[in-house]
Amino acid sequence: MVIEEKQKNGAQLFFTSNIENYIIKGELTDEVSPELVELLHYIEHTTQDMADGCKSERIHKMQKRICSIKSSEEVSVRYMQRWEEMEMEKEAARELGLAEGRTQGLTEGRTQGLAEGRAEGRAEGRSSMARLIDKLLEENRIEDCKRIAKDPEFCQHLMEEFGIE
Repeated sequence: MVIEEKQKNGAQLFFTSNIENYIIKGELTDEVSPELVELLHYIEHTTQDMADGCKSERIHKMQKRICSIKSSEEVSVRYMQRWEEMEMEKEAARELGLAEGRTQGLTEGRTQGLAEGRAEGRAEGRSSMARLIDKLLEENRIEDCKRIAKDPEFCQHLMEEFGIE
């Protein structure tokens, strides 16, 4: 579908929605101006031969301007400089992304490692405490069982006494 809009200054704007595919294939050439058809063909194949085959003076002017720009050393230098700048910006952004990723990965790794370490430590602590209580009960040391619940130093002393780590 082509929507044509006339501007106050007399210019015409064309809005296309994938219509160029139909026009280029020749399916809707009767519904739009021949100059638009030529322009779309030219845009698809921007060559001197294509421009020479066009009737539109605007396309000829456009091709001359394109050739002028392409042959300009100043434009070539500016283009290469801009290309190099964009490559450097891309590399800097890549490095920044990698650094941020490493930092985030380290942070997440530390957090996960701490959580796993705490869980493992708790499990070992429960296991050690269970062995100590088992030993104390075997020796009928009920008062010591009650005391280890309230006195961490005494608990540690008994663990050493029984060789529990």
